[in-house]
Amino acid sequence: AIYGFGAHASNQSNTSCYGSDAGIWKFVRALDMLGYRHEPMAIAEEARGSRTGRFYFECYPHPALVGLFDLDSRLRYKVNKKIAPDWFVLVEHLRSLRRADLPITNIESFVPANLERSKKAEDRLDAIISAYVAAYFWHYGTSRSSVLGSLDDGYIVTPMNNRMRELVQSTRKNHRPELRFSAAEVNPRGGVRFTPPSADAPSQVARSGEAVSSPLVARSIAAAGDDIGPQQLVVSDSGNIWCASNPWMRRERCSGWVLELTFMELDHVPTLVFSEFDNPGNQGGMKPVNGDTRAEWCHIAHGASKKSPQVHSVRAIYVRRPPT
Repeated sequence: AIYGFGAHASNQSNTSCYGSDAGIWKFVRALDMLGYRHEPMAIAEEARGSRTGRFYFECYPHPALVGLFDLDSRLRYKVNKKIAPDWFVLVEHLRSLRRADLPITNIESFVPANLERSKKAEDRLDAIISAYVAAYFWHYGTSRSSVLGSLDDGYIVTPMNNRMRELVQSTRKNHRPELRFSAAEVNPRGGVRFTPPSADAPSQVARSGEAVSSPLVARSIAAAGDDIGPQQLVVSDSGNIWCASNPWMRRERCSGWVLELTFMELDHVPTLVFSEFDNPGNQGGMKPVNGDTRAEWCHIAHGASKKSPQVHSVRAIYVRRPPT
């Protein structure tokens, strides 16, 4: 929350990303066959000059950019955010790597100052950032980067500036001790073991009638649901979603139902749940179901207005609210 980004659980309802036949598992198997080891700290711990093994690890552009360039908050450079200034701020930061301690001498050949905003160009920038994070970790180890999280439940490797290290190591920061990482969650040693889901196993997020929830990734909460499939969500308000802007929304379901929206084009594929207002049905709209979801929604819908609406590709499911 300090920098405007956070960790998200893998949304296994998105089978194209995390199902048994998803490309990620094929990619991991291919790396394993080529002798790559998913053991991030091995890169930092092996003696300088003798690190000739093949390794791979998880990283994420948003914290990496904060760590590399000492930013005050994440850059909302993603094309779907429609925030052009942040795009060109990122371009200038990457071009400045030509004179960094660990320079990319030909960076300007790949990142021109007038780089056009597009999904293809965004993917190229993400690839450059990820490759630089890998080189940075290999070159400087834990003196300038850290492995944060759990090798069992999820982690990232990210460059760290002094402010980030203070936040990670501090026992209290702005009266929020929960921001502190435990000793076991900083530079954990060992290998990562992936267990791909079985094609025959039921999805962990199938609507089974059992209430399931997590802080930021909301899952189905009732058995009776209505999957209306892929839709284009028009966002004209950073606080709520409105039937008037989205003809596929059902006004009569603004009361007694919740609406699950999975944002398919976002890099962490969040699923958020929206519910009725205090005066059900009269507004023709729905609001985030709780404070954690509202915080995530504010990040997604930042800057949206009637004059400058956003459009997101979502998968929409109406789920009847259980009786209380």
